[in-house]
Amino acid sequence: MHTVAQYKKEHAPVRKLLDILGQIALVLLLIYLVYFAIGHYSEYLNIQTLKEFTLPIILTILFIPFLAALNLYVQYEDIATPLRRKSKNKLQYYQWLFSALFFFNFNIKGVIRWRNNFVYLNPEESLWSSMRKIRAKQIKENTPPKHPELEGWNPIDAKKFLYKKNHYQTGNLKNWQNSTSMH
Repeated sequence: MHTVAQYKKEHAPVRKLLDILGQIALVLLLIYLVYFAIGHYSEYLNIQTLKEFTLPIILTILFIPFLAALNLYVQYEDIATPLRRKSKNKLQYYQWLFSALFFFNFNIKGVIRWRNNFVYLNPEESLWSSMRKIRAKQIKENTPPKHPELEGWNPIDAKKFLYKKNHYQTGNLKNWQNSTSMH
């Protein structure tokens, strides 16, 4: 009923009533839970309950490294295909792949960028210097230059301000906030 009531204006009073009833039920349930927990605390304050409560937390924490390793494997497998095609032999392919793994580690954006630029590498340029160039570009992009306050606005802040002002005027502020929260 609540879902149907929110789409039609004539059902607005029903929606308000359902909202109030839901809030009252939630408060009553919370009061009952607190009362029950205080009245029967001996059933909850024991070692078995502590084990049951902490087990999912511990398993989740132990599962995170597996997910990170799986993500790394999948990303590097995607990167390996173009390297395999460009390499002259298996030894060169494995050298490139393990060099990228060693140099970039979990920096997936860096290794993807290196792979995309790898096609245009100068034949005289070494593998390590090409990787260092990508890393240097990433560091430079992540640390913007200092801008003195007396010289006016920081270009990055000015761009955000103008973009936000444009979206205020066009009514797309919600889209702007969603796009900035993703970056």
